Amino acid sequence: MKRRDGGCGCGCGGGCGERQPGATAAGTFTRPRFFAGQLLTEEDLEALGDYLTAKNRLHNRYLVGAGVVCGLEVLCADAGGSRIRVRPGYALDCCGNDIVVGCDETLDVTALLADLPHVGGCVEPCPAEPEPGKGDAGKEPLARRYELVVEYTETPGRLVAPYAGSEEQGSSADCEPSRVSEGYRFALRCRCRGEKERPSLWTALAACETAGLDAAGLEARLRAAGDAAQQLTSGAARSPDGAPAEKEIEEARREFDAEKKLPQAVRLASIGARLALAGDRTAARDVLTQVEDTFTGQEQQDPIAAILKAALLEQVSSLRRRIPPPKPTTDEAGIAPTTADRLLANGVPASEEMREKLREIVAEGRDVLLTRRAGQPGTRCQDDTRLARLTVDRRDDRALQAAAELVLAAFGRSARECACAAANPPCPSCTDTAVPLAEIVVEGCEVVRVCDSIRRHAVTGSTLGYWLPMDLLHDEIVQACCDDAPGRKLPLLSVLNNVRKSLTPSGRTQEKSVEPQKQLARTRLNPRQAQQIKKIAGEAENLKGELAQLQTELSRLVESLNAGDRS
Repeated sequence: MKRRDGGCGCGCGGGCGERQPGATAAGTFTRPRFFAGQLLTEEDLEALGDYLTAKNRLHNRYLVGAGVVCGLEVLCADAGGSRIRVRPGYALDCCGNDIVVGCDETLDVTALLADLPHVGGCVEPCPAEPEPGKGDAGKEPLARRYELVVEYTETPGRLVAPYAGSEEQGSSADCEPSRVSEGYRFALRCRCRGEKERPSLWTALAACETAGLDAAGLEARLRAAGDAAQQLTSGAARSPDGAPAEKEIEEARREFDAEKKLPQAVRLASIGARLALAGDRTAARDVLTQVEDTFTGQEQQDPIAAILKAALLEQVSSLRRRIPPPKPTTDEAGIAPTTADRLLANGVPASEEMREKLREIVAEGRDVLLTRRAGQPGTRCQDDTRLARLTVDRRDDRALQAAAELVLAAFGRSARECACAAANPPCPSCTDTAVPLAEIVVEGCEVVRVCDSIRRHAVTGSTLGYWLPMDLLHDEIVQACCDDAPGRKLPLLSVLNNVRKSLTPSGRTQEKSVEPQKQLARTRLNPRQAQQIKKIAGEAENLKGELAQLQTELSRLVESLNAGDRS
């Protein structure tokens, strides 16, 4: 039988290529068509068989999936021996081939081990490990783990000689097989612990969190760089405050002495800059010296904090050196402030080296996004164009801030795009056509344990019907619909009804109209809330009694007034 392997693998045929705009795309499958008077050849008839087989494999592969459908239990055939037994069952491999085991199969593990590459007898190259609880591995036989698999096979058969009148007539040696027998074979292979996980929504979403990011956390650094650039822009736009009060200076000193961190150092340095701009040279020099001498040895773990610290110390050192020594014979006057001095007075560390570091972080984020989108194109086409055209200029604080905001926004859209794309299931790959059935643990030549829980099951209607309580649900439906007076509760239908009410808008509306007492009874309260509600309920009861008493006295007063009128 000819196999037509195509672009999608496993003999389903087809291929990919470019076509003209508006042209009809050629399908993956070609269905043969017959007409009266057609001269049929073996190619035409094989095309029909190949078409039906490929369509059946396609449905099995993509609509059902690979794995065990039913049966195929693996059991020990004899105690203390090397034989195992496989029960009848049905499985599908990743190409969609049907693997049907019609009767019990008894397998000799020793013979299967002999079929492994470069192996003779019971010895094989798979790594050995001591069985848990067996003690010293040197005194006990080592446990070796294997994986029992079943594979789909095809065997040509029923040789037939060509028709005697055929132009291709030959001798009896030219006979061709007229049938293909679909079968199976069992094999052992090394059991690989920690095998590759199947693609799933959860693994795809987890990959979105780390795709394109370095270990240091590029997104966090981008956000911090954007905040620093925004502070540079806003700090340069406003005028510094005047000279600080003595109380403010003492408070900043106490905070810095208590916790020598970057925010406290920036605040104290800002006060020093304001003192220098106001002309208080002595106080400014003392404050700036305290910051420089004390904060220089403080390590910063965060990379952005380290950049800000270096810029802060550079500003403090520059400003302190430019403050002239006090002269007792003249009045002190403020220094000629620079842009860096005004920024420091506004609590914004700044330096050219800091701007260059921020520019490098923004450029790194841009390059990471471009590289990521080049390998995995997305749906935000304008982001690719904007990022490719983006230039980061460290000499313009506003441009630096805008670039950081653009890259960070594109970063967020790329993350959302990845999460949305993860909801689309990928077509399954087919790299291993064997279907695992069980793990076989062997010591020497003896099978000591069989575990068939390693297998994966194909998700079919019969499988779901077995796993889920469909029969119980069916019985409840029959009882609810066909019995005039059901004699027992219907828990599954009650659960489904509650789920329906919680999901539908009408159910939520009806829930709101429930009496407050019943709604309160369903609510779980902590002891304090329950005590408060109990107190309010007691006060309401007292008020209710007082109203009843007032109504009684009012009735007596009305009766007395009526009696006076009659008299």
